[in-house]
Amino acid sequence: MRRLEEKAALRQAGVLAAPGLYALEVMSQRLHEDHARARRLAERLHEVPGLYVDIDTIETNIVLCDIAETGLNAVEFQQRIAEAGIKASPFGEGIIRFVTHRHITDEDIEEAGERILSLLHGQLAK
Repeated sequence: MRRLEEKAALRQAGVLAAPGLYALEVMSQRLHEDHARARRLAERLHEVPGLYVDIDTIETNIVLCDIAETGLNAVEFQQRIAEAGIKASPFGEGIIRFVTHRHITDEDIEEAGERILSLLHGQLAK
């Protein structure tokens, strides 16, 4: 019985180790793509009136965007962009967190920028 338990534990460890090894061996080689897309997203968001991103702080695949000037709180903003198909997370009062990853393309970045601009243009015009 103990031997079966040990085998099961090794199998579970292997199941958990496989994606970790894949991430280290394959995905880490393309992280620069996510970082570049995050920087481009930051630039696009910074162009939108009412949004502020400190572009010089973008070093990874995470973009923090100050939305205070929109008049929306982080949850309201997140819900509005979610309705437009854009995923992000509230990150404190007046901050939204965007994260790029391997499934995000250059086209997605441009489309997100356009959708957010369109949404906020309508919001700020009210």
